[in-house]
Amino acid sequence: MQSKKDRPLEALRKIILHEDELKLQQLEKELTALKEQIANKESLISSLDPIITDLLERKISYSKQEMAEALAPIMGDAIRHQIAEAKDDVVDALYPIIGKTIRKSVAEAMKKLVETVNQKIDQALRRSLFKKRIQSKITGVFTGELVLKDAMPFQIEQIFLIHKESGLLLSHVSSEQAGVTISQDLISAMLTAIRDFVSEAFKTDKDQELDEIQYGDSKILLEMGHYSYLAIVITGIESNQFRDDFHRLSRQIHNRYYKPLRQFDGDITQFGEMPKLLDRFLQRYDTKQAVKKPKKSKPYLLYLLLIILLICLIISGINRVPRYLVNRKIQNKVMAKIEAIPKLNNQNVKYRLSNGRLTISGTVNSVQQKEKVDSLVHTIEEIRSVDNRLKIRDLDAFSREVISQIRQQMSQSVNLRYLNPNFIVEDDQVIIEGKVPSLKTKRDLGYLVSEISGVNIVINNLEIHKKNEFSIESAKKFLSDYIIYFDVDSATIPDKENEKLDAIFNYVRGLENIKLVIKGYSDNLAEADYNLQLSEQRARSISDYLTAKGFPDQNVIVEFYGEENAIASNETEEGRAKNRRVEFDIVYPE
Repeated sequence: MQSKKDRPLEALRKIILHEDELKLQQLEKELTALKEQIANKESLISSLDPIITDLLERKISYSKQEMAEALAPIMGDAIRHQIAEAKDDVVDALYPIIGKTIRKSVAEAMKKLVETVNQKIDQALRRSLFKKRIQSKITGVFTGELVLKDAMPFQIEQIFLIHKESGLLLSHVSSEQAGVTISQDLISAMLTAIRDFVSEAFKTDKDQELDEIQYGDSKILLEMGHYSYLAIVITGIESNQFRDDFHRLSRQIHNRYYKPLRQFDGDITQFGEMPKLLDRFLQRYDTKQAVKKPKKSKPYLLYLLLIILLICLIISGINRVPRYLVNRKIQNKVMAKIEAIPKLNNQNVKYRLSNGRLTISGTVNSVQQKEKVDSLVHTIEEIRSVDNRLKIRDLDAFSREVISQIRQQMSQSVNLRYLNPNFIVEDDQVIIEGKVPSLKTKRDLGYLVSEISGVNIVINNLEIHKKNEFSIESAKKFLSDYIIYFDVDSATIPDKENEKLDAIFNYVRGLENIKLVIKGYSDNLAEADYNLQLSEQRARSISDYLTAKGFPDQNVIVEFYGEENAIASNETEEGRAKNRRVEFDIVYPE
């Protein structure tokens, strides 16, 4: 209850604050309405929509870059999500556009290619189509191929030799017309990366490698070696011969630098001669030589060439007829000599005569028959040299069993174990041929053979070797038939060669006043110094084998020549196997 004193104050307060109270009540009503509007989302959106739309239009109009940066993450995520959720819908939507784009692009590219090829072929045809047809008839190459080669001349631009494992560039050469704008080491690294990517991405077999890269008008051909690979950049159309030469170059590099490539530690100074080898290959296909056109010749030169060729054929025929008659006469003499050898089936012996050189091949029953054929044909005066390639006939099962028993019994006898006679088994009969040091040895061996099961008749044709009645020529001839072959990078005597060494020991141990020369050789797979050392080791292993059996060490001369004096080509494995050898010779001491 207010006192009388407070009433005037209350009246004064109402008079002063009445207007403010009315405003406060109005604000409370508006705040309440605003809260209700915010709580109602639909009403709020309808209220803000005109404002937000107007703000976005203004922002896009005046700040496009800022809006793009702000919306890019949101839009990107939204597009990726939409593509992941509805791939088929996206493909269906884009297919008409992409399909038309690809078809148009391919059509334009093919059109440009056809126009370019047509222009080059037209230029080549205008030069001399008639000449190309004549050249095609002479060389056997299709006219179209000659025209294309003329229209698109072949050129080597770069040659790279790259180490296969490390990807390091070992050597590089380029033609005068080619220009290198980036580091050659970077190029080798890129090629190695591309090769590894293709091998890993497409899961190719171990033996399959990337062999060609096409870019523009140029190609990169890759030739894989065991420890390195060659990359060659070319333009134009290469010939089949070029592919063969490229492969041969890779083999040549592998054979010559086999050891440095296998043991490569990053030092490329050991490949100092490599650029000369690559440059010689590049010069063979030099662009200047390739585009150089021969001088035009008159048509009558072709007829003159044909006339000269016809004259040469006539002269050759005149020379060949007398030579044929002479060769026929010599062949009749050879046939008569061979037919005179007893127990020799002359149908198994073949011979060929060329320029006085007689080559004999086929099979005989024994070493003695082989030597008999050789000695008889040497008596024919018209024959200058003889290449005796006769082989000893394979034995049947019974013969092999009889000879095996004889050899086994001989190995148990101290006096007979080093002998190497020849045994000819015919039914129940055994013929013994060869040389022995004494009459007692001849008798002991004959008695041993007669004790073998299944042998009823023994014909002992063994000759007693007489000391001091020795022919150096016959010994040389005997030893020339015995060559010991070795495995790759080895100086160990293979077990299959022991029989040959026993025969050599048995032959030379009874000779007096002679020196046995042992000559070692190798192939060319490694470096020359290593090959020389390996050939010495092979010769000394043979020397140790013979001296261990009892041949005097002072009567042995060891010689070694490495990869020199090859008797076959080192380009093939078969040829290299023949060069990994030890040969024998015999000389009088000084």
